[in-house]
This record gives sequence, structure tokens and C-alpha cells, in this order.
Amino acid sequence: MNLNAQVNFDEAMALAKNVFLAVFPNPFEDEVVVETGLRHETITWTVYDLMGKAEAHGQQFNQPSFGINLKSLNKGIYFLSLNNGKSVVTKKMIKI
Repeated sequence: MNLNAQVNFDEAMALAKNVFLAVFPNPFEDEVVVETGLRHETITWTVYDLMGKAEAHGQQFNQPSFGINLKSLNKGIYFLSLNNGKSVVTKKMIKI
């Protein structure tokens, strides 16, 4: 058993739990609002389809809340991934 791997996994889980992320409305039609609660940070976001293809991406600077226009996406299931350079958090979204 590799105890170092277990410690690293536990640290990663603790870090992920400290990152707040709300995406609404979900399901959505044209736009979602993202609330991270993170101030003074750069957030890189990417929207992926079920096949893992990046469909949209962008960056936000010092914005704990921001909107993303996804009107051009087809109806379906997507994943929004946010990266602040310290951790990555992903949320499932449904476009109707």
C-alpha cells in the first residue's frame, strides 16, 4: 500500500471541498450564472460535451460571480470545469 498516494488523495479531496461552486439555473436555456465565492483570483472555465470536446471556454478575473452565454450549444448534457490554478471543480449542466 502506498501511503503517500493516500495522503495526496486526501489532501486533494480536502482542497476540492473548500472550493464553492454554484451553477444556475440548471437545467438552462441560454445562459448560466456561476458563483465561485473566490475573490482576487483568475478562473479559467471550459464547457465540455459528453465526448469530452471543449465547446466553450474563457477566463474571469476577480469575479466571484459571472454569467456565461451558452446560447450556441445544442440541447444536451455538458460539464463546466473551473480551474483557479490550485484546484479544478467540475459541475454537470443540462441545456434544454
